[in-house]
Amino acid sequence: MEHKIAKDLTTGNHVGNVLFLVWPIVITSLLQTTLGIADTIMVGRLGTQPLAAVGMGRFILMVVIIFILAVSTGAQALVARYTGAKDKEQSTCVVDQALILSIIVTALLATIGLLFSPLFLRLLGAEPEIITLGIPYLRIIFAGLLFMGLNFVINAILQGAGDTRTPLKIMALINTLNIILNYLLIFGIGFFPQMGIIGAAWGTVIARSVGGGIGLWVLVSDRFAARTLLHKRFKLQLTLISKIIRIGFPAGVQGLVRSGAAMILMRFVAMTVHSTYAVAAFSIGFQIEAISFMPGLAFGAAAMTLVGQNLGARKPERAKQSSKSATALAALFMSVMGLLLFFFARPIISIFSTNAYVVDIGADFLRIMAYSQPFLALVMVFSGGLQGAGDTMTPLKYSLIHGWFVRLPLVYILAFLLDFQTTGIWWAMTISTITQGLATWWYFQQGRWQQIRI
Repeated sequence: MEHKIAKDLTTGNHVGNVLFLVWPIVITSLLQTTLGIADTIMVGRLGTQPLAAVGMGRFILMVVIIFILAVSTGAQALVARYTGAKDKEQSTCVVDQALILSIIVTALLATIGLLFSPLFLRLLGAEPEIITLGIPYLRIIFAGLLFMGLNFVINAILQGAGDTRTPLKIMALINTLNIILNYLLIFGIGFFPQMGIIGAAWGTVIARSVGGGIGLWVLVSDRFAARTLLHKRFKLQLTLISKIIRIGFPAGVQGLVRSGAAMILMRFVAMTVHSTYAVAAFSIGFQIEAISFMPGLAFGAAAMTLVGQNLGARKPERAKQSSKSATALAALFMSVMGLLLFFFARPIISIFSTNAYVVDIGADFLRIMAYSQPFLALVMVFSGGLQGAGDTMTPLKYSLIHGWFVRLPLVYILAFLLDFQTTGIWWAMTISTITQGLATWWYFQQGRWQQIRI
């Protein structure tokens, strides 16, 4: 049976194609953000220390997910390119090899995470009580990492093929199940045991396992825009695996660079005057800010698919215009969200914590981050377009320059030398985002990425 082909994204109106792709990704991202917010509210009811432990655990998980992101980025770029070229067989081969690679990568990462969870928390500067709470939480998450990895890679594969609706349905199920399980297991509702933050970890693992199983069924069923034949023919193709790694590795390193900077940033936050309150406020603020920047990532994913498919169809100018349309829409959306965060910062933070220090620090974070939103759109969407073209080195270079050599020195100067404390950290983050956005926009305009062959 011929597998379903999604809409042809190499023809038609640019804005229409962007919206066709992006609205399911935006809703998927918002669902994921809603899950994070619901988790934060529920864990926040347990106290400041559990909230800080889960916040630090999520930062560590962000670092780990980066390596999975390397596989998903390479797979999405290649699937998009071969879909645009109408090469169904080669696209299927990419799917097979991406699944094999994701299983290998997640097995290695899970082993490392299970062994070194205490060390990771200590490196973040966690206090002893937070380490005690965070270790079992992290180890349960790492034990279920395989299915989390499959979720990421399968969603990326389907998006590369132009199908963003199926990942939306899968993520809607995962998030609904996750919220229900977290509520039951964190607080011990009915006959369920009261497990605190351990319950949050188990809720995540169970929901992701269900989602991973459904995603595999989607690819095996041959009824959707992408498929796998791995269950019928196990064949290791080192040439394709090397292509996935060559394209995805810089994206993974970019994520590692970002998360490494974020971990140092978290350490700086923990060094400020109101350490535990600041970490809790930062964890809350980061989850809330995700409401604005997760849709930006969605537009970036759409740009990645559009650029890849149009370059595969040998339409480089169309690829450029599609990415520009996605960026303009993302900047508009994120600017509006930034305004809402600015004007309603304090009441929003107050939903998650009643502690006066946490509310003050968190509201300050949201107001300052609001200024960076349109520039963050430039970073996210143009970077997605470059990755779709196979140029993953340039986003890596700019993340390194602006995330490490602009942001971190500014943090130290503003927060500690000039003694602005957390306010200095938030302004350093905003300034570095503005410089990175302008630099990424300038490079994209040059058009050298349009000539890349993969």
